[in-house]
Amino acid sequence: MTTALRALAFSAVVLPLAPGAQAAIVLQATRVIFDASNKEATMVVRNDGQEEALIQSWMASANEDEDPPFALVPPLARIPQQSAQVLRILFEGSGLPEDRESVAWLHVQDIPRNPGGDNVLQLAIRHAVKVFYRPKGLKGNVADAPRELAWRLVKDAQGAAIEVSNPSSYHVSMVAIRLGEGDSGPALADGQMVAPQASHRFPIDAVLADGAVNLRFVSINDYGGDDLFQVNLRANAVAHATPAAPVAPKAP
Repeated sequence: MTTALRALAFSAVVLPLAPGAQAAIVLQATRVIFDASNKEATMVVRNDGQEEALIQSWMASANEDEDPPFALVPPLARIPQQSAQVLRILFEGSGLPEDRESVAWLHVQDIPRNPGGDNVLQLAIRHAVKVFYRPKGLKGNVADAPRELAWRLVKDAQGAAIEVSNPSSYHVSMVAIRLGEGDSGPALADGQMVAPQASHRFPIDAVLADGAVNLRFVSINDYGGDDLFQVNLRANAVAHATPAAPVAPKAP
């Protein structure tokens, strides 16, 4: 799904915006899959508003201390009303692992027009979507990655937790991670991405680690769609996810 980060800049006096005065920037997809078999990946940015839009776009590494090995064309673009602009993402040819998927961020910011005068509210909307770079010849299938996750109940010096390990070559993005068998169980986490060949721990009550725990989660697929899974955990055993059916709402 798309992440919108809103930065608000206020003058001394704030006045309401006139309806329809802003451009409406929309990204075509909630994620970009960059297949290394292709020379580039693209993102279409639409202006659904009634005024010309000016956008600034850039790539960022998942690690803020590193520069991403990607170029973005164009970094600045004017998009007429009811029109679109194609952003081209180019890999610079080195700096990423060849045995696993890597992730970076594409940022697109709508630069507000300067309406003149002092008493105005300017709203700059920034969209950020993940770019998954997929080298050639990766082992396995990305659609199987959620099922390959290894789940365990652990209790050690760090405390009690549910630990999930990802042995695959692909990232697994999860949302709505909940304990229990229904959609209304207590939330373990709102969202978590587990990188290839990495693991993550979710702290739980120590009593739960000695018994049996069921959980459900939604995995986000390549198309931004939701795939629902369930996991039945038992103490001292490794569990794997299986597809789950949505829980039917109870009759009033």
